[in-house]
This record gives sequence, C-alpha cells and structure tokens, in this order.
Amino acid sequence: AQAKGLMPEILVSEGGPDLGGRRLARRLVASGLVVRFLYDAALVDAVKRADRVWLGTEAIGQRAFVGRLGTRAVLERAQELDVPSVVLATSDKFTPDGTTSAPSWSEEEPWHLWEGAPHGVTVESQSFESVPLELAGLYATDEGLFGAQELTRRASRILAASRA
Repeated sequence: AQAKGLMPEILVSEGGPDLGGRRLARRLVASGLVVRFLYDAALVDAVKRADRVWLGTEAIGQRAFVGRLGTRAVLERAQELDVPSVVLATSDKFTPDGTTSAPSWSEEEPWHLWEGAPHGVTVESQSFESVPLELAGLYATDEGLFGAQELTRRASRILAASRA
C-alpha cells in the first residue's frame, strides 16, 4: 500500500505484558507508516475502523492456534463486521504433535501482571488463549497462504509424518 502511494493508518495495541506492540509500532513508524497506538482492551471496538485484521501467533495446531488473550473476541468481531483477517506465522509455529496450549512461562511469571502483589492476591497471569482455526480468514506463512481447512489437512500430514 505504501509503495502505491497510499498512507494507511496502522492500529497497533500494547501487545500484552511484554509490550511487544511498542516494538512493532517503532518499527512501523521507522518504515514511514502512520501508527495509532491503543490498549489491547480497545481492539474489539477498533475492528469497526479497520479494513483488515492481522494477528500473530505463538503456535498453530491441527484445530487451533495460540494467540494473546482477546484474540478470539477480535476475530469474532471481525467476522461479524465482514472484516478480513489474517494470522501471520512462520512455519516453525506449526506444532509437531498437532496440539496447542498456552505457554507455561506466562503463568509462571505473575510479575508481568502485578509485580509484588500482596499476600492474599492470586495473580492469574496467563496472557494467551487457544483460538479455533476457523475464526481467522487466512493464515500467511513462509510456505504460502492457507485457509483453516487446508491448514488442518497440512497439520494432519505433518503429524502423520512425525509418527512414521
């Protein structure tokens, strides 16, 4: 879009406890793009201003992928509003056994949510969720673009090959 002289505004959220959205926003601005930065909690409402939704993932399995908390709600809203969505991933995100689970490090590091929480407060710091593959329109990987059904077949073949 930028090469065609268009100046799209990129909506980027904070990116969970590691604030990865800040790093992304800095890189996008350095590339000459216009960025609007917002809270993760504002993303569902922001979908109505978007002409497409792009999300990353920690892992892709046979039936689901792992995204930041709120990913499911953003994709449901995108479907509701007919906003195309794409999950971006490198092929190393495909799980060899076809299953997905939220990363344990997120639960094991409650300081991401509240460092020094007082005695009596239990901090639930898991910042990831499992999202059904069907919620995203496409999956863009270094091996090409895939729909959910093709991704499921691909994961089945990878799983079968790993068991052989």
